[in-house]
Amino acid sequence: MDNWHFYANLAITKALGKNIVSSQFNFSPDDLAYIASHYIHTDHDQTYTASGGISYTLPTTNTRFAVDMLMGSGLRADGDHPNGRSLPSYEQVNLSIVQKIDTGFWRGLEARLDVINLFDQVYQIRNGTGVGVGAPQFGPVARYSPG
Repeated sequence: MDNWHFYANLAITKALGKNIVSSQFNFSPDDLAYIASHYIHTDHDQTYTASGGISYTLPTTNTRFAVDMLMGSGLRADGDHPNGRSLPSYEQVNLSIVQKIDTGFWRGLEARLDVINLFDQVYQIRNGTGVGVGAPQFGPVARYSPG
């Protein structure tokens, strides 16, 4: 629509695995025995993932203002059995302002200001438990140091 742009994505997945056959030294004997005879969720199995965004470009200045979001239902962690539960869901909102710069010889040159994780939501992507994980990871946080 004229200078407006919209997008949205949704992914729904279910990833299961059984019987680890390589790098078995990385796993406990109890986990290996359970996984040998049971399907478990893989470490990257996140049931729902969604993203969306909207942007508007000022026609007179070629300046683009945008907001986008990312949402996930949570990756896997150990529960009653290996990878038996999901971490909590998370949401992240980002803002950006982009100015196209016409230099005459560098095509696509832009100056931009991005605010990542606008509401400073602290969320874990992984907690360090689960098959194939090993270390906790967090989503990006918006931090600044005032003068």
